[in-house]
Amino acid sequence: MHQIGAMLDALPDSTPLVGVHLLEGDRRSLVPTKELELRGRPDAQIDGVLLIEAADEDTIVALSASALSDTALAETGIGSPIRGTYQLQYSLDKNF
Repeated sequence: MHQIGAMLDALPDSTPLVGVHLLEGDRRSLVPTKELELRGRPDAQIDGVLLIEAADEDTIVALSASALSDTALAETGIGSPIRGTYQLQYSLDKNF
């Protein structure tokens, strides 16, 4: 997963990126709980998360088709990414 650092450093400065976060998963054995018994299956565990924040969705779509495409990610050792897009609904500042 560390090969992706160079890829992220190479992202164009001209794009309206707000933040890029690379989170590495911590695989642990699950302690059986009552909730786990009720659900009947353990929680999914992941190797990591690449979180990209941008000023607009078009930036994310463009990066997903180019610099952060499945093919480009596969070259860094990331296989079968699961993608999701989330939009900020509202924000508060200290003057509310």
